[in-house]
Amino acid sequence: MIEIMKDKHKSIVLELLKIRKEEILKHFPMLPESFFSDQFLILKIEEMIVSGNGFIVTTGGETGFIFSYYLNDMFYQRKGAYTPEWGHYLPTEEHMSLLLNAIYKNMLAKGCVDHSISFFNHNSSLQNYLFENAYGSRCMDGHAIVTPTISNSNHVREAKKEDLIFLTEVLKEHHVYMNNAPIFLGFHFESEEAKILDWLNDSNCKLFIILNQNKPIGFTYLNLSGSGGCESASDEKTLGIETTHILERYRFGGHLNKLVTFYHQFAFENGYTRIAVDYETMNYKAKKSWSRYFTETIRSCVRNIGN
Repeated sequence: MIEIMKDKHKSIVLELLKIRKEEILKHFPMLPESFFSDQFLILKIEEMIVSGNGFIVTTGGETGFIFSYYLNDMFYQRKGAYTPEWGHYLPTEEHMSLLLNAIYKNMLAKGCVDHSISFFNHNSSLQNYLFENAYGSRCMDGHAIVTPTISNSNHVREAKKEDLIFLTEVLKEHHVYMNNAPIFLGFHFESEEAKILDWLNDSNCKLFIILNQNKPIGFTYLNLSGSGGCESASDEKTLGIETTHILERYRFGGHLNKLVTFYHQFAFENGYTRIAVDYETMNYKAKKSWSRYFTETIRSCVRNIGN
């Protein structure tokens, strides 16, 4: 029988997550271990219990659970449910079926039309089940352990406010690229110029101009306090790579290889131990490029259950 997660389930869920921790870190040693600590797991279990949005079931001699946040604006101004990578343990197809159905019933009651779920990318059984049940891949987190090499300092320089016109041009092109075929991401900035100014004034971020023979051809945005991906993807020792765009007329020059060398050197010099990037998998060119340099660690999928 499916139950709402309660205090009596705390120790059971903790043991399940501790078992899963060993498996995950064996596959992905580049992930931050702090997010698999007992302290972190206990905080998340308490969050699941307090919310009343966690479900647990024992069947076939095994226990599984699932949890979701319910969001008023998840995708395209629609209500949705999000199950984070730490918010489920689904050992068999029967657990997947029973617990996802519990989520769907909650979604219908709350008027949600999209369900997104993140999971560690070695979990092929869950991925296959989701894909067969109308989920599609949406986002991927990738990681690399910092390996410093001497980078070419002529390939990048830190952006300044004097670069605002150029940076705005690049972000506008990026915006158009992400919102049209084949990606159709559907995001909007009220003002690209205002967004650039926000980044330039943010102490937790650094913008770098990408150069080709001293000519600016794009920019890369580094998050100094983590990454924009899943919660367990980054910590204070993780350098996050976020919006990166090279103007279309300057692509295909081997620039990403030089950029990745720069990321590793910058990370090393500033005390980071890992680098994280996240990208939309429907941006297939980006996926093919980033996955050459980063291990794909956490996948996020989405299914629409209504209009």
